[in-house]
Amino acid sequence: MGFFGFGKARGIHSASAAERLQALGRLPTSEQRQFLKLAQGDSDAQVRLAAARRLREQALLESLLTHADTDIVAIARQGLAADAGRRIKTLSLAQGHKLLELVDDSGPLAEAVLHNQDPAMRSAAAQRLFALPQPGIQALLNIAIGDSSGTFAQQALPLLTTRSQLKQVIKRAASASVKAAAEAQLDDIREKAAQPSALQLRRQRRHDIAAMAEEAGVVALRHDWQEGSQRLGTLVEEAQAIYDAENDDEEILAAWQRIQRAQELFARRRSEAREAHEALQAFAEGQPDLQQSAQRAQRDELLAALASDDERQQWAARLPLPAAAPQAPVDQEPQAAISPKEEAPALEQVAIDDDALAQLEKEAEALLEWEDHRLAGQHFQKLHKQWMQVLAGTHKDDPRRQPFLDTWGQFKQQRREHREHRDAQQQERAQDMATVVAALEALVDQAAAEPARVQEERRALAARWKAIGNVAPRFLGDLRKRFRAAEAAIDDALASWYQERDWERFAQVPAAEELCGEAEALTAEGSALAGEELLQAVRNLQQRWKGLGQLPRSQNDALWGRFKAGVDAAFAALQPWFDQRDAERAGNVAERQHLIDKLTVVVEDDGVQGLTGSQADRDHERRRQEQVNELQQQWKEAGPVPREQRRDMDRAWKALLDRWYAGRRRQRAQEEAEQAENVPHKEAILQQLRDALRDAEAAQQGLLPGKTLDDVVQRLRQARRDWRSIGFVPKADLQRLREEWDSLNEKLEEACADRLAAEAEAEAANATAKEGICAELAQLLEEERPDWFRDEVGNLRRAWQEVGRVPRAQFKALEQRWRELNDRYEEHCRRVEA
Repeated sequence: MGFFGFGKARGIHSASAAERLQALGRLPTSEQRQFLKLAQGDSDAQVRLAAARRLREQALLESLLTHADTDIVAIARQGLAADAGRRIKTLSLAQGHKLLELVDDSGPLAEAVLHNQDPAMRSAAAQRLFALPQPGIQALLNIAIGDSSGTFAQQALPLLTTRSQLKQVIKRAASASVKAAAEAQLDDIREKAAQPSALQLRRQRRHDIAAMAEEAGVVALRHDWQEGSQRLGTLVEEAQAIYDAENDDEEILAAWQRIQRAQELFARRRSEAREAHEALQAFAEGQPDLQQSAQRAQRDELLAALASDDERQQWAARLPLPAAAPQAPVDQEPQAAISPKEEAPALEQVAIDDDALAQLEKEAEALLEWEDHRLAGQHFQKLHKQWMQVLAGTHKDDPRRQPFLDTWGQFKQQRREHREHRDAQQQERAQDMATVVAALEALVDQAAAEPARVQEERRALAARWKAIGNVAPRFLGDLRKRFRAAEAAIDDALASWYQERDWERFAQVPAAEELCGEAEALTAEGSALAGEELLQAVRNLQQRWKGLGQLPRSQNDALWGRFKAGVDAAFAALQPWFDQRDAERAGNVAERQHLIDKLTVVVEDDGVQGLTGSQADRDHERRRQEQVNELQQQWKEAGPVPREQRRDMDRAWKALLDRWYAGRRRQRAQEEAEQAENVPHKEAILQQLRDALRDAEAAQQGLLPGKTLDDVVQRLRQARRDWRSIGFVPKADLQRLREEWDSLNEKLEEACADRLAAEAEAEAANATAKEGICAELAQLLEEERPDWFRDEVGNLRRAWQEVGRVPRAQFKALEQRWRELNDRYEEHCRRVEA
């Protein structure tokens, strides 16, 4: 246990779990073995968990993976996972199979697959990576590109599903077979992309069957029975194929039902027409007497039952009425007068498809939510045609017509409100246009005085005018004419300024031609520029070109093309130098990676050297800081690396430095906390010295027995031992505690001067005795057979143990001299026995 942990483990072996838990919290982080012992063997679960959470060393955490307590195992796994990803890159499968189970990050697994030397570990890492629920795309790309054998790359390739990922593999993969597989996979993706998707096919089927349903509704109302029957049959067959493929789609089902209803309507109309013809044929064969009113009424009723006007005219010509007989229209029936007191007869209910009508009403209500009223109106027209087909034969006053008509009325009201809102927006836009025109007209008088500002504001107003959008002519009035007139007036006022500006642009032409000549001279024969000097010259020319003013439009393209051709030629001449520089930068990668590896070793070497807070520990931390400073300087002096590797290496370097300085901050915080805890302990010792001084002064005055001074001396010596063992304190308290400590020691030494002097004399005498013992043992070692004097050596050793304390200044030298003499004696005895 180090200085910072001295005295803090009191209570760690207490019978009370609460006291052990408190003592555990006071222990410093360096006491890893103590934490392991408590985590493995303490009787209290809370103490075991608290000790396990404070473990940091990987080897100790691994020993907890077989613990019986699952919570302890979970804590150990969590602690190991942070470092497991780094360690599996170098460990064999036999060494790191337990750590491999802890890694869930795709990046370290991919690094192990690519760079581990153990084939078994690479295979296990690949199996672990591909078994993850969502492997990282970058990790899969690294494997597909970097695996030269192609074994693991072929497994990673199916998990790459986008074109950009496969293109990277084709461009950069180390294995030719992987490139070929990626090209084949990319061709499959392109082929699938060219095919219509299921959603596109469904939309096309919806469109086709909707068109079929609309056409079937029109055909169902025709009178050409043969052609209509053939066309309806074709439509039903085509729609049947679509319905069989998408019978779970509501829109397709609704269209299919409309086609079936159209077919039923056509069949009913055809049957009714056939029956009407047969009735007229039977009436004609019976040779009716059309002079009789009953016969004429029967004729007119049969004619009204026909389906078309052409058929009525043909049969009317075949069964003409007598000339004297009044001829009533064939398509109208005489209406009987209804007495005001009599009620009109109830309307005859015609059978219709209620489900189809309900679906139409539902679709009509849905159109009320559409924002595009024009498109909604077109759909209403289509629904109206279908609605007429469903309600064919019903009376105009049939109440079943009303829901659809009410919905249509609501839509027209919404459309009317929308138009009013749109007109209000148009008026607002017109007002904005009027504001722009007024601002533009106000600039006319200012153009001569401030041409540059007026030109800038005119451009801004023109952009604002364009951003307003379209406005109906009925809201515009003469605003457009005023806008154009104001622009023309500003152009006239700025004409002289335009001319002056053009002269300024022409004045830039010689400077531009000079730059073009300098750019062409960079690669001319005899040019001495090359490498870095040539690159700097090109960049200087580019910067000067940017500093030029605007050129005339008529010459701008030609001059720019000439300058660009000269610069491009210079860059082409620089290409070998670029290649050499890239090669040098690629060589710098190894140097920077070496620096990263060295910094990694320094950062991870965070163990305590010796005792916590000891001189050895502080020297170790100082050497680590010096190494970090030296590596940072080497990193600054190292050459640049290729751009595609710079970001990753800079991130790795910065992450290590962040980890280093974070660890330093944690260590300082821990030391400061421990030093703050040491202050009460040292203040307690000072209080003990105050009490001892008070007793010593009382003994001198005769208030206490004389032997009290002997006790004070012992208490002083114990206080000094305790003071040295406690450790450091914060700088803010150091001077105060040190001054009081020195003052109390001086006063106590003065109070106990006689007894301390006597002890000093006794210690000096003891030192003289021990020097004599060492001299006697040295004399025995000069004999020819020192092993014959075993009894004498034993007596000397006992005498050495019986001698009391010696002065501190002589203690270390005497102990070292005594050990050397004893070692020489034991070595001689071993040689003799051998």
